[in-house]
Parts: sequence; structure tokens; C-alpha cells
Amino acid sequence: MKDPLAPFACFVCYMPDVASLRFDKKHGMPYVSCCACGARTFCKSMSAVRGVFRTARVVEALIRQMQSDPAARALRERDADEDVRALRDHIERVAAARGATETAREDVGHVGSVVPVAAAAK
Repeated sequence: MKDPLAPFACFVCYMPDVASLRFDKKHGMPYVSCCACGARTFCKSMSAVRGVFRTARVVEALIRQMQSDPAARALRERDADEDVRALRDHIERVAAARGATETAREDVGHVGSVVPVAAAAK
């Protein structure tokens, strides 16, 4: 049986052994925290914690596959890049619809993300 508090793969950044299950100091509620990307996922039930552990195992299997098969890695990276581009396009459309005059770009990896900037008051 694996130690439930041992580090595991982060399902946000896909780094192995960087995420861990922790407990909120105030309420004792479980949450996942990644020391690599800073993601936090709060779990409101033990079934959610169960899902976290199941997802971590899937991510660990994907990491192993991507490490051993360059074609699979290229495919997964391309898919992720396309998803990020689609999200960036969506954010730009929302910003335009809200009247934002510009967008601030923050590079994240090799794709980048877009954050809407409110229009200046006139």
C-alpha cells in the first residue's frame, strides 16, 4: 500500500513527485498542493480525494509513456498547445466584447497566455 501522504504527479503541470495531499489548518479539509506550479485543488469529500489519487496514477502513466515514446510526447504537447491557443483566443474575444483596448501577455512556457486589461477610464 502506497503512503497516501507521499508526493505524487501533479495533474496540472505533469511533473512527477511534486504534488502532495495536505489538510487545511482551520477546517482540516484535504487539498492537493503542487510545489512546482503552485496549483491547489480543494477537496470537499473523500470521494474527491479518491479521484485525485486515481487521476495521479493516470498522470504518472502518461508521464512514463511520454518519456519512453517521443511521438506520443509530441502528440500530447501539440494537443496541449492547441488547447492553450484556443483558451487564449477565447480570452481575447471576451476582452474585446468587454471593451478592453489591449491585452497583457504573460509568457507561460512556449505558448503564452493572455490576460484581459480593462479599458482606461476617459
